[in-house]
Amino acid sequence: MSRTYTDILAIHGKPATRMEFENLLSNSTFKKNRPRILVGGVGAWQLLNPKLRCALGIDTLILGQAEHSIVDVFRKAVNGEKLEGINEAETPEICENSNAR
Repeated sequence: MSRTYTDILAIHGKPATRMEFENLLSNSTFKKNRPRILVGGVGAWQLLNPKLRCALGIDTLILGQAEHSIVDVFRKAVNGEKLEGINEAETPEICENSNAR
């Protein structure tokens, strides 16, 4: 939901990524099947506002590096269990990250 380009170009309104996200959610498949919507990633902090998450239909927000917790979150979503509005993931130890040197 970055505002970087809209701010640089002095364009007022919704960022392009938000418009694309809303366009995706307006697809008839989403309306018909109402899948659970889990959002995470580097820009997830921009969705901390519960009213915004509710308006976008987001079931849970995943903050941080989710290596330790994502399987449990997905399992709950697939099984129809209650999801927390915000899941703050535990940061893995540096030795757990095979890309860390």
